[in-house]
Amino acid sequence: MSGFLLAAFSFLIVLGPLILIHELGHFIAARLVGITVLEFGIGFPPRAVTLFEQGGTKFTLNWLPIGGFVRPLGEDFVKPIGEEATDQERKAFEEHQAELETVGKAAVKPKSLMEASPLQRIFFMVAGALMNFVGAFVLLTIASMVGHPVVESSTVNVQAISPDSPAAAVLMAGDHILKADDLAITSSNMLVDYIKTHAGEKVVLIYERAGQQGTADIVPRKNPPAGQGALGVQVEQINPVVKTERASFGEAIGLAWDQFSALMVQVAGAPIEILRGTLSPQEARPVSAVGIAQMSGQVVQKSIDTREAYPILGFAAVISIALGITNLLPIPALDGGRILFVLIEILRGKPLPPEREGMVHLVGLVILLGLSAVLIVNDLINPINLSGLR
Repeated sequence: MSGFLLAAFSFLIVLGPLILIHELGHFIAARLVGITVLEFGIGFPPRAVTLFEQGGTKFTLNWLPIGGFVRPLGEDFVKPIGEEATDQERKAFEEHQAELETVGKAAVKPKSLMEASPLQRIFFMVAGALMNFVGAFVLLTIASMVGHPVVESSTVNVQAISPDSPAAAVLMAGDHILKADDLAITSSNMLVDYIKTHAGEKVVLIYERAGQQGTADIVPRKNPPAGQGALGVQVEQINPVVKTERASFGEAIGLAWDQFSALMVQVAGAPIEILRGTLSPQEARPVSAVGIAQMSGQVVQKSIDTREAYPILGFAAVISIALGITNLLPIPALDGGRILFVLIEILRGKPLPPEREGMVHLVGLVILLGLSAVLIVNDLINPINLSGLR
């Protein structure tokens, strides 16, 4: 399979289901609070076929095979449509329900999104992200059960040291970091995470230099200069020995929770790390759907080469978490932006005019589409390469 076809196929099997899960969260929440869902679409319009109808909702298959959407009464894809348009939708819905009654099917009383209470609407809007988080946890649990990599041993090698950094006085390039306090260091990520959580505190490093062990007391910086880490060193993991282990269901739950918690902190904290300059340009690089497809293709190829499901399951969990957190950002046209308008409504005691809110969301959507276009061009010109996949 060519790289392009593998990337396209991988994109569909990774991002497509995650978007569908997101929309399923919205759908379940709508049903729980009584909001009428006119359509649950698999893929994006134009519509190919109506699969079936249940509870007043048409389940459709659409021609663009990416993700899906939920369209509640009184709203288009990103904004409320106003009272007049809602009344027209309600009338068409009630007429269709009357037709169903003549053939013996139960009718459903319509309830628009704006007729729901503010808290019900917030629940509806946040449910997609919640489903993504649940999906990520399930994926990590399955990954631990089918086989997850465990580093038995490894060496973290200091490659370079920044002048005037905490490490400059005590470490040298080529030193092998063996322990940080009582923690045996088996990976570069382990060292970086430990140092970050102990910024401003004294850390005792045990290292090996020219066959001899040494000890260094060091205080990681809380606010390192841009482009540097807390210690001011560049580290590389070398000579890793990795094995695959299968966890029981109980063990997998615990492992999945630890991984899920760490990923949530890592993804949610990425903007802060970018501002602090502690993430490399490659790590901080925003990506488009094309970039996700490129990464998906490499991860799927890794799973094929190793005959292990963990790479693709773990990657899908990361993307699911990122998708959930991104949608909760207070940006117009996203779920977080819509939640922000509901919060403003609670403070004002009445909603903003639908036309005004709709215009804000429309402008936000145009900006997001423009940004997506720029990122797509960048990902095409500078393809993403995931090196060091384990």
